[in-house]
Amino acid sequence: MIIMDEVERQQIMQRIDAAPLGTNVDITEPGMTARQRGALHVWCDQTAELLNNHGLDMRVILHHRPEIPWCKDSVKHYIWKPCLKSLKNKDSTEDQTTIDP
Repeated sequence: MIIMDEVERQQIMQRIDAAPLGTNVDITEPGMTARQRGALHVWCDQTAELLNNHGLDMRVILHHRPEIPWCKDSVKHYIWKPCLKSLKNKDSTEDQTTIDP
């Protein structure tokens, strides 16, 4: 876990201080916020439009035969999720933390 700021450090310390002796404290990174998820979808939309505008439909990128234009969901599935798996070993955007993007 990377502590990103003083507020986050203080929140972690409060959880530790409040735990009785002998307690196993499991500190996990928070999941994506709604704003981050929305930003990811905007990025996927913009990437799809950019790829389509440059004639890079999915068959060019993914070596398929039929013409398949990009959309937000295809960018997310074929570009973002493989990167997430490769870099963070996570299969779902639901498993992302606030710092993964």
